[in-house]
Amino acid sequence: MKKFMFGIFSALFGISANAQIESADWKLDPTETTIGIHLISDYGNGQSLLSKEISNKSIATEINKLDWVSNFYQFIVVLEPGISMEIGGSLNGINGLSAMYRNRHNRINAVINEAPESVLQMQNILEDFILGDDQWKKKYDFDFKAY
Repeated sequence: MKKFMFGIFSALFGISANAQIESADWKLDPTETTIGIHLISDYGNGQSLLSKEISNKSIATEINKLDWVSNFYQFIVVLEPGISMEIGGSLNGINGLSAMYRNRHNRINAVINEAPESVLQMQNILEDFILGDDQWKKKYDFDFKAY
């Protein structure tokens, strides 16, 4: 969970991805290895697998259940172990939102340059990500960093 918290904070506050301490520990973290939709809540204290199904419908259902104004979430879609897109933050007027792509196999992190401003925008990023044809890379501007 610490790695995901760092990921969202690096996305929100511009901390360099190269500053992360990387190891094989991600292989033990179900939010990086279990295919499906995951939620980290309560600033990293809560973790759950919301759905093993990855579809537009399951993303829309799960993302819209959440109170993005009153809470801070990290919502992660894992397509295969080590490859994920994480959206997160809060619409509380303080934290803001972000999106982060991670490919552990190729040692690449990418943070979106223009933060999403709504739940619908975050949902659209995830829906484009699951298409599997890199459509999201064509549609959104991400800053890619190798580590």
